[in-house]
Amino acid sequence: MLRYCWPPRRCSWRWRRRACNAWEDADEPHEPARHRRRRGGGRTAGLGRSRAPGVAGSRCQCRAGRGRCGLRDHDARVFDGERVLAADSLRVRDGHVVDVGEGLQAANGEATIDAQGGTVLPGFIDAHTHSWGEARTDALRFGVTTVVDMFTMASMLPEARESRETPGPTRQADLFSAGTLATVKGGHGTQFGLPVPTVDSDDDVVPWVRARIEEGSDFIKIVREDLSAYRGRPDMPSLEAPRAAALVQAAHAEGLKAVVHVAAYQHAVESLDAGADGLVHVFQDAVADDAFAQRAARQGLFVVPTLTVVAGLSGERSALADDAELGPRLSGGQKQTLSTRWPWPANPGLIANARANVTKLHAAGVRILAGTDAPNANTAHGASLHEELVQLVDAGLSPVEALAAATAHPADAFGLDQRGRIAPGMRADLVLVAGRPDQDIRDTRGIRAIWKNGHPVPLASMEFMP
Repeated sequence: MLRYCWPPRRCSWRWRRRACNAWEDADEPHEPARHRRRRGGGRTAGLGRSRAPGVAGSRCQCRAGRGRCGLRDHDARVFDGERVLAADSLRVRDGHVVDVGEGLQAANGEATIDAQGGTVLPGFIDAHTHSWGEARTDALRFGVTTVVDMFTMASMLPEARESRETPGPTRQADLFSAGTLATVKGGHGTQFGLPVPTVDSDDDVVPWVRARIEEGSDFIKIVREDLSAYRGRPDMPSLEAPRAAALVQAAHAEGLKAVVHVAAYQHAVESLDAGADGLVHVFQDAVADDAFAQRAARQGLFVVPTLTVVAGLSGERSALADDAELGPRLSGGQKQTLSTRWPWPANPGLIANARANVTKLHAAGVRILAGTDAPNANTAHGASLHEELVQLVDAGLSPVEALAAATAHPADAFGLDQRGRIAPGMRADLVLVAGRPDQDIRDTRGIRAIWKNGHPVPLASMEFMP
């Protein structure tokens, strides 16, 4: 049961009327495809139009201009970020969850929405993206309410910070970002045309980190990439281990986390030696030994494997464009990045090693986070997270662990306040899906509704709107 006070009182009557109409219009088209023909009732009937005896339907009751639209969610299951709760109801007010429990009664002025046995989840967190253009809009339409960006234009950061601190209506996912990455002249990250101040001497380290703080970076990303994992030999300039370690220390001295881009096992070992907080790819040229996995767990290292993008490097092709639930809602830009291929020969050994490493690291107790590396080849913002969850389950995580890898655990790893969980005081970033994704991870694709800061999100791309 979802209960809301929405829109907020400070909104104008015209805005409230428009919001209510948008919500009413949004119900029917957003039923998962596999349920659209089952309208006679039951657990998988469409949202919003059906009425249980004595229970209001989900149409907004804003006609009196009170500015309070509640949404009663009958027969809901609630996944709180780590487990399914013994609860069927929650209440939202002013953009935050205020109550979770069983059989919560609607207060005056609260209308309701019927979940029809669906599962309510915290908004998903993609722990590895690169965001510009429509990235955050596309992410939100697929239930990703927060993105952790690993390299983007520093000029975006002030607006992103202001936006995420304002719990109002929005069509964009919240953004937390490294901003500029730490690399060397001619190194990985300098080839994309963005201005990249490089770290070319030991004297550059501390000023470089402080400059990122001034720009608004939320954490520091360090690049250890010489292409040796892909070409069998170093073929690109890269930071060496001592300077990378100095960057980790400088970040920690300023109270920031430091994560490292790696593809080679040796770079992962050196990053662990340096005290890095996380690896933002899993290494692909070899399988870790038990000692590394156990040590990584002891040190609290987290890993964002980005298996979906590694699968693309290995020659596997995403099937999202043909997915009955997600495919019809992909924008033109998403379809383009999904169909893009890497410009060098596929190497199936990369994904085999990557999956084996996730299996081993997870078994040792290393925290695994879900991230896509969108919009690289074979990925799409938002949609690819659902594919990444399947990849993680195939690599040995349970469905519940995979869901936590996309909700509570990245929130903990990156210190994302009020996100990743359903509990009183948390942001009302919510996703309602048909089925039980804690048992079948593919059920995350059956998205019925999304709320950002307690406000409903249109699921269709702006391309498809009149």
